[in-house]
Amino acid sequence: MNFVVLSAALSSALCNLYFTARMLFSLSRGGYAPAILGKLSKRGMPVAAVLASSLGWQAAIALNWRFKNTAFLFLIGVAFFGGPFIWIITLATHMGFRADARRKT
Repeated sequence: MNFVVLSAALSSALCNLYFTARMLFSLSRGGYAPAILGKLSKRGMPVAAVLASSLGWQAAIALNWRFKNTAFLFLIGVAFFGGPFIWIITLATHMGFRADARRKT
């Protein structure tokens, strides 16, 4: 059972590394992230984006070692705060759009 749990966790971690690297690559190609993240290697791999997302992993591991008792709670809190924060920003953007649209008509 431990093997199943560990292999599932590793699979999830690698999937997230791939997703994060490709997201950084796409943002770079769209002009929303540094241009270095949008470059491909000779084999077609966004090496800089993979390294940048790996730095995020390393930061999370370092925080976990430094704050052993509170790191998980902090990350869960950030994740739970993120959802409502995005909706609030979306609401503010929509209200600004509506106000601007009224001024133009």
